[in-house]
Formats: sequence, structure tokens, C-alpha cells
Amino acid sequence: MKILIRYIIILLPVSAKAQFLLEEWSTEPLAKDPVTYEQLEQIYDTLYPVADGYFITHNNNYWGVVDSSGAVFLPFRFDGILWMGNLEFLCTSYRSSHSLNTGIPRYVYEGVAATYTETGWSRKKYTFHITVEFIADYFFQEHVISQGPYFFLPDKHRQKPY
Repeated sequence: MKILIRYIIILLPVSAKAQFLLEEWSTEPLAKDPVTYEQLEQIYDTLYPVADGYFITHNNNYWGVVDSSGAVFLPFRFDGILWMGNLEFLCTSYRSSHSLNTGIPRYVYEGVAATYTETGWSRKKYTFHITVEFIADYFFQEHVISQGPYFFLPDKHRQKPY
């Protein structure tokens, strides 16, 4: 009896950085019931109003977008979010970083950016690099919230705090 093997599947562990490129970002709502705006203010200490009834906010680690009913429109998994009009957002996520070893705190942040609209994620994701100065020699997750939602974006969209 002959057995013919046509396919060999090798399962390798995928790093968190590479897994970002493989998975689709989920937009499943996390809120179960509508909430009032006052309740929303009690849940999130930072609310950037962007579109009618939508807010960029954070969960102390990452940026996301919620609507005025409390439903999560974009999940909390982004280092940067920029509202581009209507319900279109540019979202970025960390990929890697390396120090520039210049004697002052400076590093290069490498991220992946994609655009989200009401119809879903754009098919194009792209990698970008930015130079981060006077914060640290390497990327730390605490930088995401301390620098705001408009910092870890591609240079043409980036708003520097200094």
C-alpha cells in the first residue's frame, strides 16, 4: 500500500510582531448595553471627539475608538489613530524599534499602518519608520498613551508634541 504525501504542513510559532500582519483587526463591540455620555466620561478619562458621536480614547495601553453609546467601534490595540474624515481612520501598530546610540534619547520606531472605513479594513497595509527623540532609547508601551493618539503615525500625518 503506497501513501502519497502531497502537502507538508509545518507549524511554527509566530512572533507577536509577525502575528499582527497575519490577523485581521477585530471590530467586535465590547459594550453590551448603550450608556450615557456621562457614563462614557466615567469609563474613559480621555475622549477626543472626532466624528459625530465618535471618540478616540484609550484603555491605559492602546488607543481605540468608541461611539457615544459606549460601543467599541475600533478595538483598543493601536499605538496611533488619526481620524481622516467621515468614518475613516488611519491606525498604526508597533512592529519593532532600535536605538540610534547618539548620546541623547533617540530611537527609530517601526510600525504598520492601515486605513479603516465603515466598509472594513483597506487591503493595503504598509510599514513606516519615525525617529522618536527626547523620550527614551527604545520603545516602551507607556509612550503610547503619554504621547497621545497622533504621535505614532507616519511622518506626513504625525503631530509632534514639541
